[in-house]
Order: sequence, then structure tokens, then C-alpha cells
Amino acid sequence: IIILLFFLVSCTGQQKYNEIEEDENLVNFKSEKYGFSFSFPNNWEEVTKDLPEMWAILNNEDTILFTVNKASTKNLLALGKIQALRDLYPASNVNNIGQERIDEVNKMVKLATFNNKEWYTYAIKFSDKNVDSIVSGTLCNGNEINLVMVSSFDTFEKNKAVYSDMLDIFEC
Repeated sequence: IIILLFFLVSCTGQQKYNEIEEDENLVNFKSEKYGFSFSFPNNWEEVTKDLPEMWAILNNEDTILFTVNKASTKNLLALGKIQALRDLYPASNVNNIGQERIDEVNKMVKLATFNNKEWYTYAIKFSDKNVDSIVSGTLCNGNEINLVMVSSFDTFEKNKAVYSDMLDIFEC
């Protein structure tokens, strides 16, 4: 029974990915400068005016933003926690953030693997703006690559599937 359940779960996950791939032609993006590539649905509009360090794809009001920065450390979890502190407390000096807030960030930032590549990831809900956000980052050739999805509550689940597929396709 366990083997059958595992098989069904595996098939269901692959079916979801195949449905997205079949329903929407994918656009390939490759950064020669930073040595990575990924694909995204062709019904998302690509905005490349800030290349090579920052660009985005848009789908109506929803956005997935990409940034590249020189990695300050090779500790991926530490990079994620630093990014989360900046996102949650942008006006604060990191040295002045209380232990309670740091503990909150420590609980929310997790490591996950997509396409055999480790990523930090966390989510933030902005109830006052009616949006949810997922932030993920990985190391690639000495750089920190960040993907940030900002999505309305109504389209979050569909966009989350697109976002996860992009992480699954990402290659460094």
C-alpha cells in the first residue's frame, strides 16, 4: 500500500508539471553573465530593462522578480535569514532588531531542494495590500540568485505552481 501511495503521489506531481508545460508554451531565459537558466510560461510578460542584475516577469498584477547579488557568504540559510530580516524590517538596522523578531525569522526561513539545487525559501503575507509573497534564493557561481513572487490572494495558488515549476527547471 505504501508503494502504491508513493507511486500515486509521484504521478500526481509529475502530471501537474506536465499540465503546466503542455498548457502553456515555455520561454527560456539564459544569463550568459551569471551562468544560469530557467523557463517560464509564455503568457507572462518579460521585463528586462534592468538586466543583467534585475528583471521580472509579469502576469496582470502578479510579478516574479529576479535579482543577482554577489553572495556575502556561502551559508545559504544565513543568506535567507538576512534577506528575510531586510524584507520584514526594511527600516531597521539589523543590529537593533530584537531577539524575538530574529527568532521569528529563524522559524520561517527553510531550506528546500528543487532540481537537485538547494534554495532558501520563506513566505510573507501582506494582508493590508491583499498580496502574498514567496522569496527563494540559491547560490550560483559565487552569486546569490533571488526569485520573489508577489501575487494577489486570488491567483496565489496558480502562481505558486508556476513559481515552483520555475525552481524545478532552474539550472546553474
